[in-house]
Amino acid sequence: MQQIDMDIRQKYARIRGKPAIICGNADCLLCIHPDEEWQSADGPAAQIAYLRKGRPVFETVPLTDWCCTLPPVHETCEILISVTANGIRTAAPAPVVCVPCITDHAGIPHHPAPDCFNRLMELLAVQQGKDHFRYGTHLELGFLPHSTLAHYTHGELGKGALS
Repeated sequence: MQQIDMDIRQKYARIRGKPAIICGNADCLLCIHPDEEWQSADGPAAQIAYLRKGRPVFETVPLTDWCCTLPPVHETCEILISVTANGIRTAAPAPVVCVPCITDHAGIPHHPAPDCFNRLMELLAVQQGKDHFRYGTHLELGFLPHSTLAHYTHGELGKGALS
């Protein structure tokens, strides 16, 4: 589990080092190292703020022995962490960089229609009669020059056929 250490000195929060959180991961431990002013405070909590798709998100996580597991974040490049306890709060939040995970921007993978291959072969069969002498061998072996494939899928013959 990744651990992020944060110092609080005179109400200023500072992250140790330059950690980065990978979006979507739920295995990041935040450990707060407060100064004397905070030691006797009851009910400390970490407040996490970030933007997700342009909308602000705020989460409050209680601290146990000045540590907590950070909630997973998505589609953001930075979180801001502040701490509150018994009316005391940090003067400014401490930023932590977030790195996109593989699923953040991709969403659900697009799969071609089940009959996409058959539809493409039908288009090629129509053209095969015209160009059999030139491409007959390639079609029989399952190969087709790239420029010809582009013609079928993007040219007059293929307009709207594969959509």
